[in-house]
Amino acid sequence: MSSFEKSVKGATKIKNAPPKTKYIEHILVGTHSGEAGVAEVLRALQNRLHDSTWTVVFKSLMTVHLMIREGSPEATLAYLARHRNMLAISNFADAQTQGRNIRHYANYLIERVRAYRDTKTDWVRAPESRLERLTVEKGLLRETEVVQHQLTALLKCDLLDQEPETEITIAVFRLLVLDLLPLFQVLNQGLINILGHFFEMSKPDADRAMEIYRTFTKQTDYVVQYLSTAKQWQHHTRVEVPKLKHAPVNLGRQLEEYLNDPDFEIHRRQYLAEQEAKKGSKTSKSKTTKSAVDFPKAPSPAANNPFPAPGSGNAPAKVESKPQANKGPDPDLIDFFDSIEQNQIPMQVTSNGAQMQVPMQGPDLAFQAQQAGLGFQPNNFAPFQAQPIQPQPTSTNPFARNAATEASAQQQQQQLQGQQPSSSLAPQPTGVTNPFRQGAFVNHTTGMGWQHNQTPIGGGLDHIQTVPVFPRPAQQTPWQQ
Repeated sequence: MSSFEKSVKGATKIKNAPPKTKYIEHILVGTHSGEAGVAEVLRALQNRLHDSTWTVVFKSLMTVHLMIREGSPEATLAYLARHRNMLAISNFADAQTQGRNIRHYANYLIERVRAYRDTKTDWVRAPESRLERLTVEKGLLRETEVVQHQLTALLKCDLLDQEPETEITIAVFRLLVLDLLPLFQVLNQGLINILGHFFEMSKPDADRAMEIYRTFTKQTDYVVQYLSTAKQWQHHTRVEVPKLKHAPVNLGRQLEEYLNDPDFEIHRRQYLAEQEAKKGSKTSKSKTTKSAVDFPKAPSPAANNPFPAPGSGNAPAKVESKPQANKGPDPDLIDFFDSIEQNQIPMQVTSNGAQMQVPMQGPDLAFQAQQAGLGFQPNNFAPFQAQPIQPQPTSTNPFARNAATEASAQQQQQQLQGQQPSSSLAPQPTGVTNPFRQGAFVNHTTGMGWQHNQTPIGGGLDHIQTVPVFPRPAQQTPWQQ
């Protein structure tokens, strides 16, 4: 048994739970291994599709769906298009458990393969503008019908309406909703393109386009119902259902009146003649503008360019001779699905620079002044003078005070007293429990240490030389560190 066969067997176990990620990831690697890898995986899945247990069959179909959706683009669809009966389910009836859901799910995958075989396009993963650019002569009507058949098969997979929900059916329903959103978007763009060229079509093409429009109006109602169910289960599937916009569905009566008019061909020719006349008038205007510009003596600048660049005499001719686009759809037609970028709410990112440019007022300014140690109040308009930084002595004697430090402290205190009003708060000492702290031996009234202004003892004891004993210079105590 190969590694891919083991992964298929692990992904399609009988357990009522979605396939594990480790098995699916290895299977998706097989889709990038060329046709041989895809063939090996699908042959193993075909054997599991003939199992009698509904969980095994359902998980096998889900694995095929994941290969188509997330594997190598078109690799699985191309192989299934050449082997049409690989997904056939014949041993499950509607009366069996999940039998109806399995049959509808298999039919949707088969219809998706058929759509790829007929158009060589995976419409779920195809560029959104394909049907928007396609013309009637190149198969616009035919490919729109193919997309409608695939959408009809998907809408029949109402997995959560008929049977009790399980983890497997919720996981499959999530994949179907993810397919429905881009598929209906592609169909809507194709229909808008059809309506834009409806009056140019011949009678057989117009009849065919009218039938496509009738089908679209019915499918729009079904899509709304399907997505309403998806919105109810949004907390389980984690798929956000966007607000949809689609082509108008109330133009059927006007289009049928135009189609059933006995003078249909006359109106069609008149419309084509008017379009040709508009194109001819635009062409003649462009030629006239070009000849006037090429005249060497009187070059006429373009009306919309009063300041032509020097040396660009032919520039106005290029502006005037630019061909106009073909007539678009009716103005009443609205586009489908605003793009994700337009629907997303831009994040309001506040830069740090913008926050720092906001001036602070009132108490905030006073608080910052106190934090920075500035000697002014926010309400005083007198400019403040920054105090020069004084050198701080270092010593191992905690009882020594430098005379320069004391003098500068007195000077700062005098300046603060002169600048601050009498009602301002003065710094107050706080109580301490450390008896060796320097602040405990300072006279807070004068700001002088205990060794200054002492009363002389007399008897010659005031001039005895002292020897520093405590603390020892070579010893560092914890309270000094």
